[in-house]
Amino acid sequence: MRSRRFCLVFQELRCALPLLVLWPQIPQQQPPLPQTLSLLNVAGQVHTSTQAPVPQSAMVSLETTNGVVVAQQPVNPDGHFEFQPVPKRDYRLVVKALGYETVEKPIDSSFMSNVFIDVVLPASPEESRGMRPGFLIMTDSLAPKVARKEYEKGVKALENRDSEKAKASFEKAVAVYPCYARALNRLASILIVQHQPAPAEKALNKSIECDPSFFDADYRLAQVLNGEKRFKESVTMLDKALSRSPSSWQLRYQLAASYAGLGQYDKAEEQYLKVLSLAPSEVPPGVHLELADVCLHERAFDKAYAQMSAYLRVVSAGAGSDAIRKTMQELESSGVVHAGPAKGPESSPKQ
Repeated sequence: MRSRRFCLVFQELRCALPLLVLWPQIPQQQPPLPQTLSLLNVAGQVHTSTQAPVPQSAMVSLETTNGVVVAQQPVNPDGHFEFQPVPKRDYRLVVKALGYETVEKPIDSSFMSNVFIDVVLPASPEESRGMRPGFLIMTDSLAPKVARKEYEKGVKALENRDSEKAKASFEKAVAVYPCYARALNRLASILIVQHQPAPAEKALNKSIECDPSFFDADYRLAQVLNGEKRFKESVTMLDKALSRSPSSWQLRYQLAASYAGLGQYDKAEEQYLKVLSLAPSEVPPGVHLELADVCLHERAFDKAYAQMSAYLRVVSAGAGSDAIRKTMQELESSGVVHAGPAKGPESSPKQ
């Protein structure tokens, strides 16, 4: 029962982390400024350059200009984020997500108290090349010139945020060359955003059939299957993909989510640890919380505690940091964690 209680508490924390901002109080001898002048409201919207849904791993951080994290939170499924008011000063916004390049945006608060920031996450070089650096996708060179031209039109339309025009161009490219893996993948990304999982799945399966080396299609198909709670199908598909690319941390991240969905927490833990070992500098800190949740289900309280500690070392103040500390204190007071548990980041993945 104790394990279940901690799991429920932690799941609630992960799904709706309260936004807590730690900041030095204004010295008493200084009269406080009016709230409308002393506080800054920061909100915004995150998009992906490929028009794919914003990954579940997407995290947005509000930092001081010298890199101190003031607040951090997951991006909502629709890409929106909004921080509680923070002391008015200059900041920088940092957005990270698996499979995408990190984006930083400066925030100048000199002339405004409300800031709305539009963020476009560019696909990482590995994702743009099918998650294998330097690897040319086979069907790119086989596609006729007419199909390639339509594909380029679609990419340009996406850059201009015209998803309908992009969709039409990708459909034309696929009509000319049905095995155009990259065009099929882009088309599927738009269909996912438009909440059309069935045709998106069909396009992704065709992309994988035509060019098994294009691992971006496997990654997106796993997102579709996991989103529909078809975890067994996702595991089967990802096992095949990883046999071709065992070092792809993006695929392993989806596999971890699949195993967690199936309740196979030992296997989920193994995959999360491999994600952390394969890409320690690229993984958003929220992955530590996902791994902590898995460890709580396993009743591996020391490991869960270590992963929460690892998260707090990166995000010492921000969304949920105080709530996470409270959970850790409850673990301590309940006597389920040992003094000085092993540190999460140094944990080794199972062989």
